[in-house]
Amino acid sequence: MMQRPFRNRLFFLLLLLAASASSTPDLVVRGRVAGQQAGNQPQPLAFANIGIRGRNVGTTADEAGRFQLSIPAALSRDSVTFSALGYYARTVAVATLAAHPDTLLVLPARPQALPDVSVKAAGQPRTQVLGKTRGSSVSGFVVGKGGGAEIARLMQPRRFPVFLDQTQVYITRNQAPSFRLRLRLYARDPATGRPGADLLHESILIDSSLRQGWLTTDLRSYNLQLTEPFFVAYEWLEADVNNPRIAIQGTRGDGAVFARAVSQGQWGPAHDFNWVINAQVTSYGPAQ
Repeated sequence: MMQRPFRNRLFFLLLLLAASASSTPDLVVRGRVAGQQAGNQPQPLAFANIGIRGRNVGTTADEAGRFQLSIPAALSRDSVTFSALGYYARTVAVATLAAHPDTLLVLPARPQALPDVSVKAAGQPRTQVLGKTRGSSVSGFVVGKGGGAEIARLMQPRRFPVFLDQTQVYITRNQAPSFRLRLRLYARDPATGRPGADLLHESILIDSSLRQGWLTTDLRSYNLQLTEPFFVAYEWLEADVNNPRIAIQGTRGDGAVFARAVSQGQWGPAHDFNWVINAQVTSYGPAQ
């Protein structure tokens, strides 16, 4: 009678061992990403975005353009997309990456048309702050398995066009000596209402040692003129997305906030978090 429990435990142990032995391990692909300007040699592309779009599998390159990405075996027939602001994206089959370790992926520079010269109308400037303007001691973060996690808030000025003066995000807690975020701007996708096309053509990296308080980015030198609602987003570039922690207000999203867990991942509503992000814009009307 005492042998049956032992046999049962042994049976379940064998099942676990068999399941473990039969499971297929993840594929690990490695390589380097470089950007190439016309007529120049490729140069390492720091913090390029890498991932399988729509699959929530992604990461970012390091400062030297190196990357390592773990891909579930079930996605071995899929493709990985490499992208960076100011460069054409490139998509490569997982099998090709796995068969050629330390592959160098070169992204050609995207020619940038000279921006139109925007002359601010002579008249009364009207400045408004959009989004959340009150800090909070409550904080949150995006749970992700790699770099490239993002949070975004929709900004809808009362009138257009507007010039984007600055953005702010409230850091509730930072325990690291320093951290780095990337500021991103997106158009609103007309089909989904979520972040869509990039509105910036270059990376705006924010290095800070701020422990707590408003992290402000002055954008006046970029002369960014916006004619439609837009998203202000912040991207973590390291895999540890717990640091820094971003302030939230309330326990529910307000319908204007979105997040994604990894680079190239799917955007989803931030139902539980209401990110404290704001943007200051200026419009110009008739003189009074």
